[in-house]
Amino acid sequence: FFGFPIRPLIWTYLAKGECVQLGSVMAEPLLRWIRTFDGCCAEFLLVEDLADGVILCEVFHSITGMIELPRLKRGSGNWVHRQANLRLLTDGLQKFYLEHWKKRCRLPEDLNDTLVAVAQGLTSEPCVRLAKLIFPCIVASEHADEFAEKLRALQSESPEDGEELMRIFQEVMLEHGVNPSEPATSSSSFSEDFPCQSPSQADLIAALSPRPGVGDRRTLAMAIQANETLRAKLEACNDSLKRKEVEYDTLLGECKALRVQLARVSSSQKAAAVEAALALEAMMAEKDAHIEALTAQLSEKERQLSRMEGLVDEAELASLRAADSAQLREKVASLTKNLIGSQREAHKYQLQLECEQSVVGELQEQLRLLEAKVAQEPPLSQMDGPSEAAEQCRQAEA
Repeated sequence: FFGFPIRPLIWTYLAKGECVQLGSVMAEPLLRWIRTFDGCCAEFLLVEDLADGVILCEVFHSITGMIELPRLKRGSGNWVHRQANLRLLTDGLQKFYLEHWKKRCRLPEDLNDTLVAVAQGLTSEPCVRLAKLIFPCIVASEHADEFAEKLRALQSESPEDGEELMRIFQEVMLEHGVNPSEPATSSSSFSEDFPCQSPSQADLIAALSPRPGVGDRRTLAMAIQANETLRAKLEACNDSLKRKEVEYDTLLGECKALRVQLARVSSSQKAAAVEAALALEAMMAEKDAHIEALTAQLSEKERQLSRMEGLVDEAELASLRAADSAQLREKVASLTKNLIGSQREAHKYQLQLECEQSVVGELQEQLRLLEAKVAQEPPLSQMDGPSEAAEQCRQAEA
């Protein structure tokens, strides 16, 4: 239906309680019928009260006499005892159906798991199914006249509940291969499937047989309403799915564009960092060569001065010193000043080089982090959206 599996959706709505009202309406006639038995006359009997199996076993024993009542674990909060009570009931039902109608009772395939769930209080819906399977047994009971009288009284009090019980009877019998609508002359007629030992049994079968013009209008109306609700919800789900697909395609395109932009930013930053590092290395090499040249010139001047002092005598040296001292001082001062300036400039470039190297290191670390993030980028289905990628792109640009 609109591309969705119907059964899982129906059970989803049942689990959420959106169709529980329909199940409650179908269980109420059975609860009213159970209240007609001795010991089950509680005014507010609920489906949950049947989960321990005691009431259902007592009703089934009143009809068939096939339950050993002393084996029942009454008033026990232990789910194992409650499961044992339910298992006692299902075994009795299976035996009764085989003996009287030569049919196997249609119980759940995962019967043990279902009984455990009921005993642990996880669900009570299977109790309604067990009550439905018990109800048709009244037509084969030795006390059919008593049950017929109770059924007539219930039908007079609530015709709608009487119609629902007839529908349940017909549904269970048809489910087990017995068609109550076939004429009595047929080889597989309703009368042959239910041999009568007394007129009361025949009256009870007639009371439970279908009548013209009787329909389960209430159940049908509620089923139609539930179907309309499901249809509306499925249409809403289909529209939401289409919108999500469009949003996913849009986000996928944005993520691809951001990934390309991030790759471009990473490559440009890497190239700029390499270029800056090369320029700084060339500048530092030039400054180092200039400092070495100045140092060599100073050494040469000192050697010349030493040679001159050894060659001339004291007078010449004195006169030379007197004549050239000022010039030598000026030269030495000039060379010293140049050397100090060169050293300061070299120190300045050295600091600049260290700063640039620090920046290059930071850029390389950011580049490594970006490459790691791109490598570890999660699948598109798990991405938080374009905001995170856009933030990363802005940080990378900054």
